[in-house]
Amino acid sequence: MMTVNEVAQQLNVSISLIYKLAEKQLIPCYRIGAGRGSLRFRQEDVEEYLASRRIEPRSTSQRQSRSLRHLN
Repeated sequence: MMTVNEVAQQLNVSISLIYKLAEKQLIPCYRIGAGRGSLRFRQEDVEEYLASRRIEPRSTSQRQSRSLRHLN
């Protein structure tokens, strides 16, 4: 299990962003301990989140048609 800090370091983002992603349930996590507790993440869940955020490159024809939209 990974801590918030470890996930933030792995993704090269802020700790507050990891808390927001967990709050919005975009990355599954576990709350360990009493009260608010501590958040823990599985490596597999972090990898799935990262894969789900991938933006695929467009083909050349798609890029040209979008960039020339104002000429239509």
